[in-house]
Amino acid sequence: MAGARDRTRGAAGPSPPGTVVRWAVLGWAGLVASTAASAPLTWREWPTTTVLTVLVAVALTVTGQFLLDRPRARRTGAPLVAVGALWPTSVWGVVDHGPGPFLSWTLSGVAWALLGIAMLSYPSDLPWTRGVRVYIAVLVTVLVPVNVAQALVSEPEWNGFAAGAWWPTLLSSPAWHWTTIAVYSTGCLALAAGAISLFLQRMRAASGIDRAALLPALLGVSTGAIVGAVTTSGQVLVASRQAWAAMVAIQSVALLALPISVALTALRTRLANADVVNTVGQLVRPATPDAVQHAVRTLLHDPSATVLFWSPERSGYIDGDGLPAGSATDHHRMNVEVRAASGDRLALVALDPRLGHHSGLVDWTVTSIGLALENAWLQAQLRAQLGEVRASRTRILDAQLSERRRLGRNLHDGAQQNLLALSMRLEAARTRTADQTTQRELTEIKDQLRTALADIRDLARGLHPAVLTQAGLGAAVAEMVGRRPVPVLVDLPAQRLDELVESAAYFVISEAIANADKHAGAGTVSIWGKVVDGDFVLRISDDGQGGADVDGAGLRGLADRVSALGGSLVVVSPPDGGTRVDVRLPSP
Repeated sequence: MAGARDRTRGAAGPSPPGTVVRWAVLGWAGLVASTAASAPLTWREWPTTTVLTVLVAVALTVTGQFLLDRPRARRTGAPLVAVGALWPTSVWGVVDHGPGPFLSWTLSGVAWALLGIAMLSYPSDLPWTRGVRVYIAVLVTVLVPVNVAQALVSEPEWNGFAAGAWWPTLLSSPAWHWTTIAVYSTGCLALAAGAISLFLQRMRAASGIDRAALLPALLGVSTGAIVGAVTTSGQVLVASRQAWAAMVAIQSVALLALPISVALTALRTRLANADVVNTVGQLVRPATPDAVQHAVRTLLHDPSATVLFWSPERSGYIDGDGLPAGSATDHHRMNVEVRAASGDRLALVALDPRLGHHSGLVDWTVTSIGLALENAWLQAQLRAQLGEVRASRTRILDAQLSERRRLGRNLHDGAQQNLLALSMRLEAARTRTADQTTQRELTEIKDQLRTALADIRDLARGLHPAVLTQAGLGAAVAEMVGRRPVPVLVDLPAQRLDELVESAAYFVISEAIANADKHAGAGTVSIWGKVVDGDFVLRISDDGQGGADVDGAGLRGLADRVSALGGSLVVVSPPDGGTRVDVRLPSP
């Protein structure tokens, strides 16, 4: 198989090596610098908090680099590397001199803003919706300008820092201080709720494969958003160095959920790849169209995926049952055309358009099941041919039925009426003559004519009884059994059925009763019929001697007629055990 042509725009590949190296150098350099600046100032008094911030910074930096080297994850990886470099500065708030507290105050807000941007881009760099763009604008405004404004209208000790720390106070106003605190705290809580809401909306709108990746990330986003909102609000409301250190420690522990969620996603992907191998391996066996379609849906987490097969005879696509697929090129879908090694069209895989961000995976999936697709294509062609044969046989039966009705009408309206008129003329001639010999001859001719009329009526009924067309199967069978010497018990539905079904059922019943009367010596015949799940189920049984020839011309012809309608006919006739004919006729 030559492969597939994706009709959607493919996603970008991995980041260039130079980009990853530059980010690695900058990230680790920033991390080392911030750690070197923090540790001497905070290690002796706050060792636990210092260690936690460094560990989290390393975990975020490693995670960011890991994502930078993955397709569709750069917008998440770059901010995480930056947060890793900044996070050790969050502990500077416990320093009692210099600009450390203010820098910690400001850079912590920047770090949280970058974290929000990173997680709203995870895991596949999907385009930001208008709601996400508005949220990010509010996020940056609250965590950076509002945060800095709060510092400009307050004193360091109002925020729990040492009075000797450098602080850029422009307006020492308690009223403005508490106003900015209220705006900042309320904004943080609202941002946390908004982050979780937006993430849940992304999960609902995502394709199945993206939703599977987003599920572990929801753990990190929810934990980080809730803990971050509560603790950042606590840092400004509970103004003390001890509270600041405790909140930073709690934030550091909570942020470990982000690397953990990425690791869980990577593990889930690895396990999914193992499932892919198993699924593709199972398709090595003779693959049916349904099995191939199920495999595509499983591998791509797309329950709407449809596999259609090219039919050269129809110059169009058919489904797995061999039926025409109509307009296959739905522009609202992601259509992947598959060609055989010869270059001929083979199949069309119609997918959720959101999988356009995973075009590499789509192409790999289609290529992996290439052999199975070719096997399924052969089966689809066979089903289409069988379907055409069945349709042709049905058309032939329909034509036969129409011709039988026409011949029956012609016999009734033509020959039968002419013979009736001749019979009346013979009776008139007989009454006008006085010669006894002539009268006897005319009477004999009239009797022979009456026999001929009866034969014509039987022939017309045998071709297609008028009552079957006019009143249905029940009335036609009731009229037929009234002319039979063997007692017949009838239990048939009063509802009308399809004319082909009624015709086939009528002739099966007629043949079965004739066999029971002429060959089996039956004392009673029972006829039962019912519509079950849209199919007409019929059973004719007798108490005769059994041993019917199931391969005889009569029963074989009936079996062919039933089979042409997609039904089944089973004859059970053990010696001395009576005969039972079971028929199932599906509705056309």
